[in-house]
Amino acid sequence: MLKKFELRMEVGVEYVCECKRKSKIDDLYYCQSCQGLRCLLCITQEIDSYYCPNCLENMASSEANHYMNSCKKCFECPCCFSALIYPQSSDENDKVFYMYCGYCRWDSLSLGLKSDSMVTLLSRALQEERNPVASERVNGIVLKLQKEERERAKEKRQYTHALRFRRNSLIAKNAGQSLNRGPITLAELESKLEGKQNKIEVADREIDDPIDDLEIEMDFEQMGIATLEQRMQRIFVQPQINSELYPKRKHLLTRRSKRCWKCDKVLIKPDLSPIKTDFKRQHVALSYIPKISIVVQPQLVLGTLGKINLKFMNPLHNLMNMTLSFSEDSHGILPVVDGDFTEISTFLAPKDFEEEDEDENIKKLKSQDNPKFVKDRKSNSVFIEIPFQVTQAQNLRLGLKVAVTYQIATGDHTCSFTALILLGQ
Repeated sequence: MLKKFELRMEVGVEYVCECKRKSKIDDLYYCQSCQGLRCLLCITQEIDSYYCPNCLENMASSEANHYMNSCKKCFECPCCFSALIYPQSSDENDKVFYMYCGYCRWDSLSLGLKSDSMVTLLSRALQEERNPVASERVNGIVLKLQKEERERAKEKRQYTHALRFRRNSLIAKNAGQSLNRGPITLAELESKLEGKQNKIEVADREIDDPIDDLEIEMDFEQMGIATLEQRMQRIFVQPQINSELYPKRKHLLTRRSKRCWKCDKVLIKPDLSPIKTDFKRQHVALSYIPKISIVVQPQLVLGTLGKINLKFMNPLHNLMNMTLSFSEDSHGILPVVDGDFTEISTFLAPKDFEEEDEDENIKKLKSQDNPKFVKDRKSNSVFIEIPFQVTQAQNLRLGLKVAVTYQIATGDHTCSFTALILLGQ
């Protein structure tokens, strides 16, 4: 009797890196020198610059270390962690600058954090955040722990010396008696066990905790109690109520270069300016190898035949030749092909390709397609249908070996990789 089974495993396409790790195409890089895929664990990263995500100010590494990897003039709200602004009060008699959150309406006037100028306000907030009193307290605790550790090590040495001296004395004293002593008897062994049992004996009691049966629901925000995340923003103080919360500086972000671990060539090189979003070099796999996607999820019935439709899309503005073959990574899926089948050879039209641009070369390549597998074409995409048979009901995947060749400004390139078509569990 045929049985349908539910799809529980994630359905999609995974690419296999040279290190045998599986990743999505969005997380892979392409090395033109090695002509291979690189996952996140096959690259090395270098920090190029530090910048603030709020004011987008670029900072040197020495300046970032001095300010503890935080912006020197941007603060975030202690309640909702949004960026604060520095307005001026509307009171004509007392016009001062203070910190204000436009999202949750928090302000620093309740903390007394205000000043006649914005520079003084920021310096006061920076001085309060560093909290020298808390630093002295932590340093005192560290010194006390170090002193206790030295005393504990000294006591351990003295105890070891006294124990060794006592053991040597007992050995010298009882050397003759131990030789004349016979084997221990069963009665002596039972008496010793009874004595130990009396010392260890503890009555078992069952304690009913009525608190476990209560369901307590508290709204900490209405009660004015700080959450754990809010307390950890000031680890030295850890305020427990909202009125004691203090603003914290915005953490810096980094721009990083990424290199191939094998040839040390640069794969990703961002612009140093945080305002620009352009990259000086951006070799991601999505821009050099075809993107594979499942067009229609096939009906998976154990023991019967089925067909899977795959879409291959060319990301380049150049013609790409592609060869497909089945790998040994398939599980629960058996491709149904002819006995003399070896591979599927086809091509991918350039990006933004239109039918009006079709020339003699494209027509010749189209005539060489196998109509049993190549079903349709649209712009720079090709649709391939693969017949298969379901042999198992768990961890269904179809392994494809893909080899592509294309020509760009840097020369001819050939890339081979393995793609896993995940069909469910």
